[in-house]
Amino acid sequence: MTRKQVQVVVVGLALASATVAAQQAASPQTPGVSPEVQIQQRRFRLQVMEGVLENAVRQSAQELATRAQEEMPIGMLLMGRPRAKGFPLEHYGLVFDVEIPQIRESYVLRSQMARPNAPGSQVGNQTVAGRGATPPVRGTGAGPDDARLLALAADPFLADPNQFYRDLVKGRLVDAMLDYSRSLQVGDNEWLSVVARGEEDPIPTGLYDDSQTLILRIKGSDLALFFDGKITRDEAKKRVVESQF
Repeated sequence: MTRKQVQVVVVGLALASATVAAQQAASPQTPGVSPEVQIQQRRFRLQVMEGVLENAVRQSAQELATRAQEEMPIGMLLMGRPRAKGFPLEHYGLVFDVEIPQIRESYVLRSQMARPNAPGSQVGNQTVAGRGATPPVRGTGAGPDDARLLALAADPFLADPNQFYRDLVKGRLVDAMLDYSRSLQVGDNEWLSVVARGEEDPIPTGLYDDSQTLILRIKGSDLALFFDGKITRDEAKKRVVESQF
């Protein structure tokens, strides 16, 4: 079984267990409210968080598209649209499966060929060397083109559009987890997890592929400390556990 197949099976089992967990009981229990109403209330809170996560991803995609248009007028940059599905897992907590629109691989290749600091490209009468090349030394005749190259190399978008996009998505997802999860009532011993991955597509795009599914999770007890003002926002962000699959 391939890694993609394993991932699909895991997500499928999790989605299936969500129905069972939701039918059993909503946690925590609310006195005076029937189990059916509690289930509906929790489903509503999950749906609200789904919308928040989708909007976070959408904003990241819009920022990426705007940044790309500044460098190179293009047509469709991203494939797919953001989707989020939340579900409870018994004895674990809450998991949100988030699909991320993907960058077209053709755009990444075109941008690398077109940007003036790409290895092998020409700037004036100079050829830009690849990684590992010795940079020009001040006082040895370096001209304005060299300063422009250094400025472009420092631009994270031009350096790596995929990584720029990943950082945007990760930052906004973490913010959403901290700012909008209070109503989810994650237990102290439970986890709030967000699994961000590219939309299943037969065309490989190099972003959020099988080996780069982003997993963000934070313990309910850490969320409670943040909500109560006992730890700062920066401290809460440091307690978000990041991993890839």
